[in-house]
Amino acid sequence: MICDLPTVLPELLPRLWTFAMRLSDDRHVANDLVERACAFGLKESRRTQSCGSALCRMYSSIYSMWAAASGKSAAFADPARERGKHAATHTPAGCAAMTTADRIIAAVSALPHAERVVFLLVAVEGLSIDEAAQILDIPPHAVSRRLYEGRLAIGNQMLDECPPAAASR
Repeated sequence: MICDLPTVLPELLPRLWTFAMRLSDDRHVANDLVERACAFGLKESRRTQSCGSALCRMYSSIYSMWAAASGKSAAFADPARERGKHAATHTPAGCAAMTTADRIIAAVSALPHAERVVFLLVAVEGLSIDEAAQILDIPPHAVSRRLYEGRLAIGNQMLDECPPAAASR
């Protein structure tokens, strides 16, 4: 385990900024989140000798700062209520113009908050379910459920928007 945050922080910065940008969808907010999280992390690393994943600690700081500022809480988010807010914006006719990667990015972006954050941490960042649970301060089974719901929603959105050619015959 690496305990020396000042040593590993430079190599973590691109991932931290990308995560903050995916959460906030605003460059200025992402920069502020990363700056505040780094300042907090460096201050805490001098004060305590806590080991563990520096990446997870930094993601946790960024997420909790963003959630506090935006009024979102992973522990109390209601994915069923939010799901209605996110309607598909693409039509089957527009599928030919979009790459699969573009469609997946759009589908992830359209996920409700709770599912999107879990999906970003586990499927995009490659963290374990336990690490995501620690970052979000929720039980691992909640992470698994949100990941399942996110994958199901993405699959359904992809099929609804651009049904396979073979299935339409």
